Amino acid sequence: MSETERGTLSEVALAELRTVDVGLLSEDLFVELARLTVLSTVEVVCLRRGAAGIEVLLTQRVETDPFWAGQWHSPGSVIRPLDSLGSFVGAFKRVLCGELGLKEWAEPFFVGPCFWSGNRGAVVSQVHWLDVTNVPVPIGTF
Repeated sequence: MSETERGTLSEVALAELRTVDVGLLSEDLFVELARLTVLSTVEVVCLRRGAAGIEVLLTQRVETDPFWAGQWHSPGSVIRPLDSLGSFVGAFKRVLCGELGLKEWAEPFFVGPCFWSGNRGAVVSQVHWLDVTNVPVPIGTF
């Protein structure tokens, strides 16, 4: 693509992007922006004390997932622009209540950031852990 074509494409894309409301994007637009930028995510590593020691909860992605079909992972969520600033509560709710089906949970403990690149693009994950030893977790496998 020439510099002129790139400039024209940028002008058209910017004009279109300015019409998009802040919030959830269409899947196609999200995927393309994820490819071109660095996403911010929250990851919650759920741990429990078991007979063999500390166990980690993993959930399995659906077979139709376009990037990680059938793979096991620690649950997480992309941080959204409408989440409360200065807090990951919105992302925690999506992960712990929405994805894992927990009714009650304590605030996860911050571990640190993890900058990585995967099939969808580059990501900075804010990794947290949560003790779910005495919490029934209806989804996933330890």
